[in-house]
Amino acid sequence: MRPVRRPLPAHLRREVRIIEPTAEQLRCAQCGTQREPMGVDVRETLEFRPAELFVVQEQLVKCVCKHCQEGVVTGTPSPRPLEGARPGPGLLAQLLVAKYEDSQPLHRQMQQWHRLGVDLAASTLGDWTAGAIDLLEPLWKAAKQDTLRRLL
Repeated sequence: MRPVRRPLPAHLRREVRIIEPTAEQLRCAQCGTQREPMGVDVRETLEFRPAELFVVQEQLVKCVCKHCQEGVVTGTPSPRPLEGARPGPGLLAQLLVAKYEDSQPLHRQMQQWHRLGVDLAASTLGDWTAGAIDLLEPLWKAAKQDTLRRLL
C-alpha cells in the first residue's frame, strides 16, 4: 500500500511557471485549427535555496481544438531528477552535501527542514538520498575510468 502524499505547506513561497504547448502542438493534427486553452494541470516540486525552501509550481496549460473538439495537448513539464518524487535538483544537492560532506545524519536534516516549516519523514529523505546517489553513478564510473586511464 502506497503512503498518502500530504500537500506541500501553503505558507511556502511559490514560483509559478506557466508552460504552454509549443506552436506545433497548438495546431490540431485533425483539422489544422489553432487549439485554445481549456484548463491547467498543476504539478509542484519542493525546491531549496540556502536557508529557504520554496515550491516551484508549473502550470501546464491544456489546449483543445474548439472546432473539432479533438486532441488535447499540454505544455511539457520540466524533467524531475527523481521520477515520481517532489525534490528539485537544488534540494537533492543540499541533502547529499549535508549528509556526505558535512556528516549530518538524516534525522538532523529532518529537524532543519522542520525549522524551515516543512516536515519530511526520515524514510522520505532516505529514499531521496538513495535516488540521488543512483543519479550520480554514471559520473562516478566516468571519473573512475578517467583516473585509471591516467594511471596506466
